[in-house]
Amino acid sequence: MSTLELMAQISDTVLIPSVTVHSVSPTNDVQIQLEDYVLADPNYQNLGEALASNANLFAKSYGIGSMTTLSMRGSGSTHTKLLWNGIDMNASTTGVADVSLYPTLFMDEVDVLYGNNSLGLCAGALGGAVQMKNKLQFVARQRLEFTQQVGSFGQRTTQLKYAKGNNKWQSESRLFLRNAQNDFQYRNLGERGFPKQYLENAALNQSGLMQTIAHRPNEKTVLSARFWYFHSDRELPPILTLDNINEQQVDESIRVLLNGQKYIGNVKVSWSQAWLKSSLSYEHDGLDRPSQAEMESHKSVVTYHLKKEKSLFNIRLNVDLDQAFHQSLSTAVKRTTVGPVAQYEQYFGSRWKMTFSNRTEWIVGEAFFILPSTNVEYQLDKLGNWSVFSSAARNVKYPSINDLYWSFGGNENLNPELSEGIDLGFNRSFMWKEGWKLQLRSNFYMAQIEDYIQWVPTQFGYWQANNVRKVQMHGLENVIKASKTFKEGSAYFFFNHTWSRSINRSRRNVLDGSVNQQLVYIPENQLNSRLILKYKQIEFAYKWQFVSERYTLSDNSQWLSHYHLSDISLSKQWTLNKQSLMVSFSVLNLLNEEYQTIANRPMPFRNYQISLTLNLQK
Repeated sequence: MSTLELMAQISDTVLIPSVTVHSVSPTNDVQIQLEDYVLADPNYQNLGEALASNANLFAKSYGIGSMTTLSMRGSGSTHTKLLWNGIDMNASTTGVADVSLYPTLFMDEVDVLYGNNSLGLCAGALGGAVQMKNKLQFVARQRLEFTQQVGSFGQRTTQLKYAKGNNKWQSESRLFLRNAQNDFQYRNLGERGFPKQYLENAALNQSGLMQTIAHRPNEKTVLSARFWYFHSDRELPPILTLDNINEQQVDESIRVLLNGQKYIGNVKVSWSQAWLKSSLSYEHDGLDRPSQAEMESHKSVVTYHLKKEKSLFNIRLNVDLDQAFHQSLSTAVKRTTVGPVAQYEQYFGSRWKMTFSNRTEWIVGEAFFILPSTNVEYQLDKLGNWSVFSSAARNVKYPSINDLYWSFGGNENLNPELSEGIDLGFNRSFMWKEGWKLQLRSNFYMAQIEDYIQWVPTQFGYWQANNVRKVQMHGLENVIKASKTFKEGSAYFFFNHTWSRSINRSRRNVLDGSVNQQLVYIPENQLNSRLILKYKQIEFAYKWQFVSERYTLSDNSQWLSHYHLSDISLSKQWTLNKQSLMVSFSVLNLLNEEYQTIANRPMPFRNYQISLTLNLQK
C-alpha cells in the first residue's frame, strides 16, 4: 500500500533586531536542536538523511532518496509527528510522514522533541516529534548561495538560495533540483551463490521551490507569506525476492502560508493560515491505470504568549480541516480537528521551575480527549549549567483515515491509542581541562501504549486494522558534546547513544509468539558520533554510526544483522572580502559495509560525493 503524504506549514520563527521570537513550545528539557553544520552539510539532501545519524531516533530508509520514516523511543512511524513551524504535517490518510520529501535547503532550524514534549504543539506524537523551523532576518542584505554536488550512481543535486531585503521588507527564494540513477552494485542474498547485480528501477527526479515575502511595517508587527512547491518522481526498486514490475510513485504538493505576529508589551499574539494540496500517483505493470490520491487541508493557528519576570503563560488553538480522496476509500473523507492547549510555567526562587499544561483534542463528531502534562526542573548550580528534571503526561493517537475507512481493511470500530509516560533526566554543561567545553544530557523514559493499532491478516484474504497490542516502552537517551577553539582552528566532538526496549505485552491467541518480544524494526541500541577538526580554512570530518539487530518477525525468530558505517569528508574554503568558495570531497560507507535497513532492500557499498558551494553577498 502506497504512502499518501500531506504537507502543512504555519507560523515562522522571526528574527528581528534585538529580538528573537520562537514558536510556542513546551519545556525544552527533552529537546535537542540539530547543529548548524548538520543542515549545512552537502551530504544531507533531505531531512531523513540529516536525522539518521544526528538524533536519538531510528530512520527506516528504503534507499537513496527513497521513502524514509522515523521511529522514536521504540514506537511506530505513525507515532512520530513531523511539524513545520508548529503544524502537524503527517498525512491524514496513513498517519505517516515520509521525511525524504523534505529538502534540508527548505529549513533553517530543526528541533527534535522526545516523548510527550510536543504536546504543546500537537497530539498523537507518542514517540516524539521533529519540528522544522524558518527564520526571517530584517537587515539590509543581498546574498546568493549556490551549491552543486555530484556523486556515485548518477547523483546530481543543485541548490540555489537568493535573499534580498532591508529592515522593512525581505524576499527569499530557494530552488532545489535532484536526480540520480541509484544503479549501485549489490550482492543478491535472495539467490543461490549470492551473485552481484545492479539495482534496477531506482531512478529519482525531484524539484522544489520555496518563495518567501515578508514585511515589517513597524517594530512590533511582522507579516509573511510563503509558497512551497515540490515534485518527486521515484522509481521503486523490487525487493530481492520479487521480480521487477516497474513500480513508480509521483508525489506533488503545493502549499501556501500566511502568518502575522504582533507584540504588545509582554504579550505576543500570532495567527497563521495555510492551504495545502497534495497528490500521489502510483503505478506498475499489473495496474490497468495509475492509483490516484488527492488530499487538501486548511489549517489555522492562533497563539497568545504572555511573559512575566517569574512566569510564562501560553494559549494556543489549532483548527485543522483535512479532506482525502481515493478510490480505495469507502467515501471521500472529511475530518475536522480542534486542539486548544493552555500552559503555565512558574519559577520558584532561582532554581525551581514547574510547568503545567492541558491539551484538549476534539475530533469533531467523533471523539474528545483531555491530555494533561506536568514538568518539574531543578537547577543544581546558580549559573543554571546543571539541572535535573522529571515529567509526566498523557497522550492519544487517533486512528488515521485509512485505518478507519479503507475499503478492504478499514475498521470503523477502532479505539484510539492511549499512552501515559514519564521522563527523568539531567542536563549539564561545564568547562573541562585545557579549555574544553562539555555538554552532557541523559534521559530515562518509560511509557505504555494501550490499543496499539496494527494491520493483521484476516480469514477473508485481506489485511485489516485492529487494536491488537499493549506495548511497554522504556529506554535511555544520552548525548555528549565537546568543543574547543584553538588559535587557528577548532575541534568538535559529538556522540549519542539510544537504548530502546519496546515490548509487546498482549497475546492475540495461544499461538501468538510475539508476547514479551521486541517490536519489529526497533533496534535496541544505536550509536552515532562525529569528529570535526578545523585548521584555518581546511576542515576534516569523520562520522560513525552503529545500529544493532532489528527483528523482522514479531516472534523475534528472524532479524537483520547489526551494521556500522563510517564516512569521511575533507573541505577547503577560499574567502575574498565577503565572497567565499568551498569545495568538499566525501567518502560514504568508507569501510564498504554490506547492510540493509529494510529486509531484502540492499543499500550501497562505498561511494563518493564532491560538492562546490559559492557564496556571494554585499
